[in-house]
Amino acid sequence: MTHRPLRTALTATVLTALLAAAACSTTTTTSSDAPPQTGPVGKESDAGPPTAGGAMTVGIIGETDSYVPSAGAWSIAGYAVANAMLEPLASLAPDGSVKPYLAESITSDAAFKTWTVGLRSGVKFHDGTVLDAAAVKRNLDAIKASPLTSKAVQPIESIEAKDPRTVVVHMSTPWATYPAILTTQGGYMIAPSMMDDPAGANAKIVGTGPFVFQERQRDRLVKTTRNPDYWQKATNGAALPYLDSITFNVVTDPSSREKGFAASDYNAVQATAPIELNDGRDLGAKGEANLISDDRAEHDEIVLAFNTAKEPFDDITARQAVAFAIDQDELSSTVLEGALPGAWGLFEQGSPWYISKQEAGYPDPNMDKAKGLAATYEKTHGKPIKFTMITPGDPQSTAVAQTLQANLQQAGIQLDISAVELTQLISKVIVTGDYQAAPFAMWSSPNPDQGYLFVATPPNPTGLSLNYSRLDQPALRAALDDFRATEDPAKQKAALARAQQELATNLPMVFLYHGRSLFVYKKNVHGLAANNFPGTSTPAASPYPTTPFYTSAWISTS
Repeated sequence: MTHRPLRTALTATVLTALLAAAACSTTTTTSSDAPPQTGPVGKESDAGPPTAGGAMTVGIIGETDSYVPSAGAWSIAGYAVANAMLEPLASLAPDGSVKPYLAESITSDAAFKTWTVGLRSGVKFHDGTVLDAAAVKRNLDAIKASPLTSKAVQPIESIEAKDPRTVVVHMSTPWATYPAILTTQGGYMIAPSMMDDPAGANAKIVGTGPFVFQERQRDRLVKTTRNPDYWQKATNGAALPYLDSITFNVVTDPSSREKGFAASDYNAVQATAPIELNDGRDLGAKGEANLISDDRAEHDEIVLAFNTAKEPFDDITARQAVAFAIDQDELSSTVLEGALPGAWGLFEQGSPWYISKQEAGYPDPNMDKAKGLAATYEKTHGKPIKFTMITPGDPQSTAVAQTLQANLQQAGIQLDISAVELTQLISKVIVTGDYQAAPFAMWSSPNPDQGYLFVATPPNPTGLSLNYSRLDQPALRAALDDFRATEDPAKQKAALARAQQELATNLPMVFLYHGRSLFVYKKNVHGLAANNFPGTSTPAASPYPTTPFYTSAWISTS
């Protein structure tokens, strides 16, 4: 049974987005009936057979608070580090399908309510303990029990270790896309000793991966060394991994990442800001660097989220007025340097789930309509539309906010900007609800099921609410329930069409732009696209295509 992908809607993925979404200057789309694709751009140079040895240094955009999957706020940077030491039960193939990785098999009953995970033999954690059913059950139980992640796996009723190599997961409702949860942090396995470590968020990282934890300086660096007892071998029988070590340096400033890469301080860097992504594209086009891109994959979207439990956005007229006043294509071409394409909904043309803006009923930019709706609101409430947008204080976020401010001013809408720390923004939007509007993410990649938690769960108007707009949308919930209960592509597309129409009708958010990202690496680095599913020639990818596995990476000296 082959399953379409899902990057789970774990609360931790909140950190992924918030105007740190990455970019590229061009977009490659697949045909309308093709699944999303992942993988490298171009082809690595042929340097002959891999050679063992060498140290790799990667410049990453940030870190995570904890590498315990049930406790950490993983982001694109968190996965970049985790992929060296930890491994998931399942991964994504180039066509977007989900296949077993640490697991040997993942199957379900006909109703998608009982899932059976068969485990490989001979896989051990770095501390020598065996990856058996008891260890997997403990990991999955932790995800189910954690306040951070439990709502993401709400349909799970119970998990049992049927025998040493078999885990059975029982669902309360059908969940056809469940295997894709196992490609995300919800499926990454850590040793029981790591769970028991009293250091908690600072626990020594103990996984099954090709590299072993050596040192961590919080928000500065993570050092790893080669795992001499790694369970996988190359197709020719050679020991893996090839590299002696990988060091991850946290470099939050885009220009510093670019300069460090140019000076060869880093063998590879994550590229997330429009300018460095455009520059990375140029390096790739000139043959001066290798790239891994998510161009051909589904993408999440950055949105202007409304708190519909507070004025003025408890009135849909205010939400409609703001929507008509924003021109996403203009925002893309100016502030975002053409790097991040404007978005009006969940999918871009080329996605198998795409429907047109007209089919969805999403509003076109129209300043006259915006002015008329703003006037209607003022007449009804006796005051104009006025609200505060909280936003991170980095230059790109500020520029986006100021552009929106100018657009809305033309419609007679007053937007005030309040810069806050990223962690404070997340707390206000998710935990306390103490906000009117904020840039946030709509999760739709690689599979829109992952956004269920954030738009379709019952909201809490006054406190912790993963449904961050705090708008109860029963019809949207029903559509997404129908989507996750089937593997039939036609039924999935029909359900998602209904979901997109509900989003366009109720406007709990205004879509701004689609995300992009790149992983840029030196020409003498090889094998980042060569990590395959065990025992096959099919490449395996993590939920973020641009956070590669390092198992087969090597560095040539010539």
